[in-house]
Order: sequence, then structure tokens, then C-alpha cells
Amino acid sequence: MEPSFNINRPPVSDDEIEKHKNFDALVAQFKKQSLKKARGDESWWKNKKVQYTSVILGVTVVCTVTWQSLNQQQKSKTNQKATNGSITTTKTRHNTTTKPAARYVAPPLASLDKKRTSYKVNNQEGARIVHPGATRINVPKGVFVDKKGEEIIGEVTVEYREFHELPEIIGAGIPMRHDSAGRTHHLETAGMFEIRAQKDGEPVMLKKNVPITVDLASRNREDRFYQYYLDTVSRNWRYTGPDVPVTEKPARAHAAPGPAAPANESVKRDSLLHIYHTRISRLPDPVKPSMPAKHRKGRPTFVLEGSYDEFPELAAFDNVLFEVGPENENYTPELHDITWSDIKISQGTVKGHNYFLTLIYRNRKERLLVYPVLKEKDYEKARARHNERLADYEAKLDEKKKKEDALRKELEEKQEALAQAERSKKEPKRSSTADARIENNRMSSSVQARRLFQVTNFGIYNSDHPHSIETASAVVPDFVDAENKRVVKPEVIYIIDHVRKTVITSNDPSNVIFPAKGKADYSMCVVSGGSVYTCDRNSFAFVLNEGGRTFSVKRQEGAGSTIGDFRKALDL
Repeated sequence: MEPSFNINRPPVSDDEIEKHKNFDALVAQFKKQSLKKARGDESWWKNKKVQYTSVILGVTVVCTVTWQSLNQQQKSKTNQKATNGSITTTKTRHNTTTKPAARYVAPPLASLDKKRTSYKVNNQEGARIVHPGATRINVPKGVFVDKKGEEIIGEVTVEYREFHELPEIIGAGIPMRHDSAGRTHHLETAGMFEIRAQKDGEPVMLKKNVPITVDLASRNREDRFYQYYLDTVSRNWRYTGPDVPVTEKPARAHAAPGPAAPANESVKRDSLLHIYHTRISRLPDPVKPSMPAKHRKGRPTFVLEGSYDEFPELAAFDNVLFEVGPENENYTPELHDITWSDIKISQGTVKGHNYFLTLIYRNRKERLLVYPVLKEKDYEKARARHNERLADYEAKLDEKKKKEDALRKELEEKQEALAQAERSKKEPKRSSTADARIENNRMSSSVQARRLFQVTNFGIYNSDHPHSIETASAVVPDFVDAENKRVVKPEVIYIIDHVRKTVITSNDPSNVIFPAKGKADYSMCVVSGGSVYTCDRNSFAFVLNEGGRTFSVKRQEGAGSTIGDFRKALDL
């Protein structure tokens, strides 16, 4: 019989709390008496392990006392020395040295680290910045504060840089690994940027709930990316929300270059993009129904009783069971014999496919990955209902796509009307303040779309698509210079996926995770002693598929000098 848990329990009454509130004190007293009895009873010392059991308030308490622990306590008494009527205890001093953690964002070579562009912004006025490459940055008035939370007076230096290609990301030492729900992904970027600010050499912060808006000019127009923020404390990318690109019509081939647009017209364009981007991102996503599998005989299951409001994909099924996945190494049948005091269910590694079941009793906590299943008699009935709900889901999905297309078309029409109004006006005078307010409405020819970010903390933001890469076991690779046959000792290793445009970085040469055999199209880059070495795609594939671990690498002369030379060396 499957253990049944009620996840919709009523609160405990005040009477019950009053009845049991001194339970912990009784247990503590019981343990103290048991230990005292054990030390005084010589017959206990003859056993290597002694268990003393009693029942308090209907609950069994087991105290385990080992001979070693009791003997150690007796020895500690004899080690106390009497000196001038006082007791002194000998203490052992342990000399420990802690190695400082390596920087999380660490360029392999200083020459490859992309430089930042600085902009002066008066905090009492704000600014609208157009970065080379057509990215627009909106800095609100009074957004900068000091560490006390007080608004800064005067000019602040905003430092900004952005990345669109793998060589730039590798050169800046930005990790592209994302760990989520026990799974590792490697990120493909559609545009990344870093923004920070300082005044007189001291870093400043942003006022709460007053974000800086970055309208990133992206070279990728595809709608399959998400927004992330690099949390350097937890050393992981933090998902911040969906990323809906807004494509812009390319400039006409015969259009003559014109002057920069007036600030008020630029404000209208940015506001228009922001309004429609927000409207598109707020369209509700229909919930795709999942179909539980049949219960496999012999597999352990749990039953949860209560509301599935948080997981509507399960609400349509009656008598759903949660089957324990074979990947749970901590599962034992003993878990079914414990009366757990609390149970929680949360989203698993694959949304709508599996869930985490957390069992709690006092300080003990067990987490299991479980899968929704149905018994044979319930499965056939559920399949018919699932087909109906699937058809309804697909209809809602089509309806959402039509709304998105209508909003994008409406945006393009308003953009065209605004552009025509701008062209019909006379050339405006240039503003005398040509610093952070400079506007430039001529986008780079490589820009395909715009991606809107709300910056609430300084740091690195990314528009990314996570890829789950099939990997082999960790190995300790060897590297040999193809020219002089000398051993190369790497400081950092980059495995580059030329198909998915991702990179696997390893700062520990003694523990490198390689992709599985015959997968994708990879090359490798090794940095050692200020030099860049590469292993081309064919050589890498040959060693990988042969099960070897010795790689012949070629030193790339001058590849560490500039990003352009580095890009050529990586064949990107």
C-alpha cells in the first residue's frame, strides 16, 4: 500500500500545541539521565554499542551511546591538570590556511579582455545614451545612490560593454555554464552586456525599484532566448524572465544619411518599443497538459492527497501516483515506514514531466525525484481526457501567436508613421551637451532585433538559450605541442561547440568534462604561459572517438594580442 500524504492539512489547534510544547525539554532530560546511567553502569562499558529505549508521551526515543564516545569523555577528565588550585585544559591549536577563491569572471589573458566605454551622467538630470552598435541606455533621474542609500549629487561615470561573439566572451573570462534543478546547461548568447557605475573611484548602487533600461541591439532575431543575470556570489546564471525580440525594418537602400533624431523623437521610439515589448511578454502562456505514464509494477510510489492548484497539469487526473525515479540513490524502503511531519512538492528537472518530493521529519529531510503515473484502470480513462485538453491547448497556443503577430504588426506600422513624421521635419539643432545625451538613430547593419532589459543591479546580463550537452565522464587530458613535441600544461581549457555556439570551460586541467563521442562539431583552445594553443575539429573528433586523452595542439602565434587574431585562431 502506498503511503498517503495530505498536502492540504488544517492548521494545528492551540490546545494541541499547549499539550506538547514541553516535549523537547522532556527528551533532553531523558537523554541526560540515560547518559548518566550509562557512565555509572560498568556492564554498559562491555558493549561496543548500547541502545537505550523509552517511551515519552507515546513517542519512542532511541538514545545511542558508543563505548568510544564514553571512553573519550573519561580520558578528557584525566587530561585536566591541577595547577595552583585551578584547572587548566590543554588545547590543540590547528594551523589552517585558506586559499582565496579564484575570480569567477577571469580573463585568460589581459590583452583579450574587452574594454569598457565610459559615459558621464549627471544624476540630477539622467541621460539617454546610444552606445556604438545602436544599443540605447535610459538612465532615470536620481537613480544612483551610495552605500547608505542616499542619492548621489553630481556626475557619475557609467561603464558599459557588450558581447555578441564567443571569442569576446571567452576573452573576457565570462562563464557560460548554467546549473538548474540538478542539470547542467551551456548557454548560447543572442547578446550580452555588462554595466556598472562609479563616482570618484568608489562603486555606486541603484535606487530600489528604479531600473536602468537597456535596449540591447542584437544580431539575432530568433525568438527562443531567455534573460539571465550573472550572480557572482552563487556563481551561477539567474533566470530573470522571457526575452521577446522586437525586430526593426532595415533602412531603405536609397535613403540618404541624415542627422541624429531630436531627443523627444528618440524618447517616443524607445517608449513605443517598451510598451509593445511589455504587452507581448505579458500575453499568458497556455499550460500544456501532460499525460502521466502507466505505473510500472514493482516501482515504489507515493500518494498525495490535497489540492493541485500550483500544478494544473495534474489537476485533470484522478488517483495520480508519484513513482520514485531510479536515479534516487538515497531511496530506501524505510522511507515508507516513517510518519513524516511535512511534505512538499515542487517542480522537477523537466517541467510537467517530473517533480521533487521533499519529506520532512524534525531535522531530517529527504528529497526524491518522482514521476506522475496512473494505474492501468485509470490510464485509459485519462488518455481520452488528455487528448481533449491537448486540442484545447493547441488552439490557445495558436490564439496567442496571432495576438503576438498582431502586436508586432501594429508596432511596425507605428514605427513607420513615426519615421515618416521625423523625415518630414527640418534638421534640428545639435544639443550643446554632447556627452551621455548623444542620440543616433542609425542602427548598425548587423543589428537584427532589439531586446529590452530592466537593470536593477549592476553586473552582467545575457539573452541566452540553454543547451543540454551530452557529456562523457571526466578525464585527465594530456596536451603536446605539435611543433616541438613538448608537454603543454594548460591554465584553462575551452571546448567550443561550433554548431550550438557554446563553450565548455574548465579551469581544472585534472578534471575535464568532454562531450560524448560523435556528438556535434567541436574544437579546443588551451591557454598556457601567455600563449594560445588550438586543437582543430578533425583532430579533436579523432581523439574523442578513439577514446584517447592525448591531444596534439598547435601554438597560434600572436593569437593572444587582439580579439581579431583570437577569433581567427579559433576559426569563429
